[in-house]
Amino acid sequence: MTPERADFFAAVQSQSEAWKPGRTNSHDRAVFFSTYLAHEDRLLRNTALLEFHRAPYSLARQFRDAVPTHQLLMDLRNVQRLAYAPAVIRLLGTQSDPEAQAFVRNGYKSALSKGGSNLADWALAGIEVDGPAAIRLIGSILAQSDRSQEDKLLLVQALAAGGTARPKFQTQILEIYNSELTKGASLAGGIALAAHNWDTNALDEAFRTLLSGQEVEPGTMFLIQYALGDARN
Repeated sequence: MTPERADFFAAVQSQSEAWKPGRTNSHDRAVFFSTYLAHEDRLLRNTALLEFHRAPYSLARQFRDAVPTHQLLMDLRNVQRLAYAPAVIRLLGTQSDPEAQAFVRNGYKSALSKGGSNLADWALAGIEVDGPAAIRLIGSILAQSDRSQEDKLLLVQALAAGGTARPKFQTQILEIYNSELTKGASLAGGIALAAHNWDTNALDEAFRTLLSGQEVEPGTMFLIQYALGDARN
């Protein structure tokens, strides 16, 4: 227990009520941990990386250029630090320097092509760097019939987080969601959550068509009805 670790622990403990697990939507909490993202003490830095990934994306992405790019690239290339890759990828997406942006551009395109681990994080980083172009590419991947359901759900979630963080992209994302809903209910639950959070009625017709035209799994039906109820209100 070094003096810095003791101070860190005392600061966190003093916020024990406000910062309980699950209560991550706190600007003060995000600010506190962001100051440790590039800390020389790896234990403190690791804790900050976990907090960064746990925080709502729209909040976490505000801490741009918080870590030197070379440090993030070293982390991502170190197999002993794979557990922190999701946070590192998201941080790379928030870097302003061309080296980080070029790395993200290659990384998210490769991840979207192949699927697999950290897909949602790469997709979010891609949206940060390439905006509408990345969203179009994600939409084209969702349209592929041979992609796994797991990958598609991850991409739906990434679009939801990206659209929440950057509302100017919501219209484009809603068009992709609407296209997917016309194909069936397999992604409807995740899409309904996004529609509810964005307080939009743009998908109401597609949702009602699903409910009236086929059997929908009860959990998905509940989420659709939830979105429709809030949209009407």
